Parts: sequence; C-alpha cells; structure tokens
Amino acid sequence: MRPRLSYANVVATLALFIALGGGAYAAGLIPGTNLRNRSVPGAKIRRNALTGTEIREGKLGTVPHAALADVAQNAARLAGESPGRFERTGRLTYGNATEGVDARVLSWDALGLDVRTSPTAGSVRLRNTGSARLVYVAGDGAAATLAPGADATASASSFGFPSSTSGPAGFTVTVSAADGARTLLLSCLAGDGHARCVGLRSSAG
Repeated sequence: MRPRLSYANVVATLALFIALGGGAYAAGLIPGTNLRNRSVPGAKIRRNALTGTEIREGKLGTVPHAALADVAQNAARLAGESPGRFERTGRLTYGNATEGVDARVLSWDALGLDVRTSPTAGSVRLRNTGSARLVYVAGDGAAATLAPGADATASASSFGFPSSTSGPAGFTVTVSAADGARTLLLSCLAGDGHARCVGLRSSAG
C-alpha cells in the first residue's frame, strides 16, 4: 500500500530544507540595504575573507610604526635645503709615512693621485697615477698642472705656511681633476722625520 503524504509530512520536509540550506540561500539574496548598520560582528566574518576591494583604505588609521615615515620625508628634504646645496660625497682620509724613503702617505685612485714622501725633509711628492691631467693649487693661490705620470713637490716653502720654529712645517694644497669632478684638499705636516697628511675628498658626481 503506497504511503500517503500528509500536510504534516510536507511541512516537516520544507522546514528541514530551510534549516539546512535556507540560510545560505538567504545570505546570497539579502541585499546590504536590509541589514542594520553594524549588525554583523567581526567574529561572523570568515578570516581573510575581506580584501582591498571591500576595504576603503582612506578610512584606515596610521600603522603605528609608519608614523616614522614623516621623519624620513623631512630627511629627504635635507632640512629645507635643495640637493644642489650639498656635495654628492665627502670623505676624510689620513696617512703617515717616514721621511727619507720612497713611501706612500695616502692616495686616491679615483682621482689618480698618489701622495708620497720626498727625499727632502719637510715636503711630499704629488704623483699623477691617472691618465688625465690634474690641477693643483698651493696655499698662496698659485695654480699648476700635473701631467699623467709626473711628480710635483709640495713643501712649506712653496705651498704656504713655513714654520717659525725648527720643528715640522705645515702646508696645504688642493688637487683637482681637470673637469672639477673630484677634489682633494690636502694638509700636511712634515720635517720631523715623518710626513703626516690629512685629505678631504669631495666628488660632485
């Protein structure tokens, strides 16, 4: 005998269908306008379900450590000065060598300059080790050219500041590339058995 569907059976089956799948069906059909503002708690949203498309980034607050970026922006402005007010690079170099022997005091390969001790006490030699000429200016402002492979002697008597005592004498000379791209400001103290030089390198590019 075929079982007969009763009203109770139909209602029970429909209720079971709604309970199992009706929620998902409704979630796909209920528009956002029918939801009350702030009615869906964060715990009800699946993790990593929201992407940048659903989030308005302009409404997000500042990430705590990102606030330090404001300081970095000020550093990029060089305290309000334009980059042209500063040299590209600068570096201090120092050398010390015994007089009376052929020894290197200091050098700068990029400029093509080798500063060496001289057989004459109280002086150093400037040697052009590059392929382009160099220009050197003494403390009194006189300029001269140093050809590739050539040497020039720098001393207190010819480059500026003779000592009034019997001790070591100091002198200053500036050596530059012919195009002005690199410059070395050289200050030396020699005459007591040692040649000590301090050089300030600068480069415009």
